[in-house]
Amino acid sequence: MEELLMELLAAIFQVLGEFLVELFGEAFLDLIFRGLANVISSALAEAAFAPVVLLIFGLILGWLSLLFFPVHFVRAQVFHGISLFLTPTMAGTFMGLVGARLRAHDRKVIRLESFSCGFALAFGIAFIRLLFAR
Repeated sequence: MEELLMELLAAIFQVLGEFLVELFGEAFLDLIFRGLANVISSALAEAAFAPVVLLIFGLILGWLSLLFFPVHFVRAQVFHGISLFLTPTMAGTFMGLVGARLRAHDRKVIRLESFSCGFALAFGIAFIRLLFAR
């Protein structure tokens, strides 16, 4: 029973750690995209193309995150890989809420501040970290 509880706690901490890395990556890109809005807006102008571009950015950020965090935050044996689906869903939801909040205050919203684009970026990060983090 203790082992199952420890595995469950390890899985929760792994998901939270991965979520924070993905959230930091999304916030970093959000600031860059807002600063370079005119330059990048044409690449993300097409709604169907934006998640693909952000998935590629996510793969790149995943590689960069391995430079700073080369190991998993917590390695869960039983629930290994759950962060590949759970954390991008959490990050996409968070970015969608950020976009909704900005729209409610009549502020400019960029593509990254939607569920699909936030999910795509976070999925790229989580995929690389799942494959290559020790």
